[in-house]
Amino acid sequence: MSQSPAISERSEPHGKTRRDDRIQRNRQLFQNPQAQFFRTRTPEGRMLIGMLIALDRGLHVLRLRAGHQFTIVEVMEHVKQVRDVVTDLQGLIAEWSGGSDLMTERPRPDDPQTMGFLPRTEESRQLGLCVSQLDGLLMRIRLTSDDLQKQQKVFERVATVVKRCHTVTEQVAQGAGTRYDPPRTFQQLNGHKIQGGK
Repeated sequence: MSQSPAISERSEPHGKTRRDDRIQRNRQLFQNPQAQFFRTRTPEGRMLIGMLIALDRGLHVLRLRAGHQFTIVEVMEHVKQVRDVVTDLQGLIAEWSGGSDLMTERPRPDDPQTMGFLPRTEESRQLGLCVSQLDGLLMRIRLTSDDLQKQQKVFERVATVVKRCHTVTEQVAQGAGTRYDPPRTFQQLNGHKIQGGK
């Protein structure tokens, strides 16, 4: 007795999942020395990754069309804003790491929690490095601090930089005409509801 088509279809393996697609893309990117890999473990790290991707897209468009669709002045204003955010993050990282170099382990491409990313601008490359380092530092602070209340200023300063990165990302995306959907968790950043995502 033959199976009905419906039962037969259900018993066959499904096509590729998003997880499979991500792992395959990670494996391809792993061959590229310019690629970055993230396995963020903090809310701030995950929010910044979402902003990083949108920033990279917007900056890429702005730089490609500089002097044509966009004036050089317009493009460099956006670039400077991003560079300022990177400088702020680098300052925090240097302060909290005691000035020592932070070695971040490159996540495994076969880990489904790993996200591969190929930056298209120098600014997004620098921001990506900052995100990895900041995520590791915040994880360490949360897990090893004897009294998290003493770290209140740390979290407030990070929240300020994340909010600033959101504002800059929004402006870059609007200027370039590219898409930016603020991370859902951004609305509850630092335990406070942010009206209108601002």
